[in-house]
Amino acid sequence: MARRRPAGRRIALPRGPDLTALERLAREERPRLLIVSSAAQNPTGLSLSREAAARILDVAARFDLHVFEDDVYADLCAAPVGRLAAADQLDRVIHAASFSKTLAANIRVGFIVCRSDLALSLADAKIFSGFTTPELNERLVHKLLVEGRYVSHVEALRARLDQHRVAAKTALERAGFEIFGDPAEGMFLWVNTRTDTNRLAVACRDEGLLLAPGSLFSPQQTPSTWMRFNVTAPLDETMAALLRSVRRSRIGVR
Repeated sequence: MARRRPAGRRIALPRGPDLTALERLAREERPRLLIVSSAAQNPTGLSLSREAAARILDVAARFDLHVFEDDVYADLCAAPVGRLAAADQLDRVIHAASFSKTLAANIRVGFIVCRSDLALSLADAKIFSGFTTPELNERLVHKLLVEGRYVSHVEALRARLDQHRVAAKTALERAGFEIFGDPAEGMFLWVNTRTDTNRLAVACRDEGLLLAPGSLFSPQQTPSTWMRFNVTAPLDETMAALLRSVRRSRIGVR
């Protein structure tokens, strides 16, 4: 198993998932549902290309798949992103988004767009499993939307993320780390540390750095040299140098 590939295996490419692997798995496993994140995906921070979106929908049609498009990070992107739901016209795609990543994690307000028959079934499932979202939260989001405050808030949030992302990419690359693709939006960077990130995360924790090793993003919890960095907090040259020093002194990788 290749150690230099994200989460142990190359299941993702800079423009989307590995479509050859996706088609093979669809043929061999015959799944009923594919879950995809189109915009500023976690953990890579990259967005789906329109070409990749078209091929995903082709695989879904040929192998009778429904696609759940998790668009929770979409409002962090200013540039257009190829949406599966738009290309599919909600035939096989269930589109879901939320305000938890832009307003507050505990606000728990989101929405789903899909075919009317699926919408009725999903509404019933929500009532049976969790009843309803608190009305106060819904009214708060509605007020922010209709008064235009949400738009200005998101624009300021994007600008702050842009500053942090550029600084983090510069610092990590100068420290000798490889960044997967070239994320231009969102809150994540997927970084190759060239060492076991399970061990590195433990060593960094002892230095006061809380980081997410690549194994957390593998269904099999496969050890990986890749690590997710969250750029909502500043990561400057000093932090990158500390990370490199920890890797060198504790793990023995230069």
